[in-house]
Amino acid sequence: MTGALHSTQKKPVDIVYLDYAKAFDSVIHNKLLYKLSCYGVCHMLLDWIRDFLSEHMQCVRIGSSLSSYCKVLSGVPQGSVLGPVLFVIFVNDIVDCAAHSVCVKMFADDTKVYTIISDECSSDRLQSSLDYICSWSDHWQLKLSPSKCTVMRMNSSRVNSASFPDVKYNVCGSSLPSVSTVTDLGVRYDTHLSFRPHINTIVAKASLGAKLILKCFTTRNPNILCKAFCAFVRHILEFSSEIWNPYFKVDVKKIESVHAEALYQGYIP
Repeated sequence: MTGALHSTQKKPVDIVYLDYAKAFDSVIHNKLLYKLSCYGVCHMLLDWIRDFLSEHMQCVRIGSSLSSYCKVLSGVPQGSVLGPVLFVIFVNDIVDCAAHSVCVKMFADDTKVYTIISDECSSDRLQSSLDYICSWSDHWQLKLSPSKCTVMRMNSSRVNSASFPDVKYNVCGSSLPSVSTVTDLGVRYDTHLSFRPHINTIVAKASLGAKLILKCFTTRNPNILCKAFCAFVRHILEFSSEIWNPYFKVDVKKIESVHAEALYQGYIP
């Protein structure tokens, strides 16, 4: 996405982030098996998957009371290895809904649709793709959550915003709100592809975690505190750091301030 932004004379990119309601629980078994057969899955393996998905029962428990059991007719088992694979196969053909010059990026149930705004028709093609995705979702009974879908225009500070007026997009008849920052697969960035919002968030979270360690642990043994810091705090600062690794001094100092405070408090021997 970064390459697309910088290789097109600093033209803006409109990105729509889609959200499905209870995506893993909404996969209809019969439709999933139909898709598997279309992909050429042999009958023996298809029967095995059918047995894996069928004959599940569920009930609701409130206190010591149980409701009557009913048969589970949809959804892939979460927590299993096969479940996410089956879901990816089920939604794999959503990319065919995208018009020319419109890209679809997917990771499990996280989907984003984007295009470079190079002319007046670019926004129309993106909206047309969204309409096709809505029709696809209705056909395969995966319900979109328009209230959780958002749109963000990513552009360079050198772009003349007057040359590219904002466009209102809609999903399933609902207008999408425009946002200035978004969290994508755990990493937060803004309209200029700056990761400063992410850095500010993780520094605040890591600092709070470091203070809680001192509050919850009675020991002041540096070795124990260091292990606690690595287990509960350090992973916050290192998650996906290959993507957002800062190059501004102000951001580097924010990250280093958490370690400096831990060193001062005796976390690190």
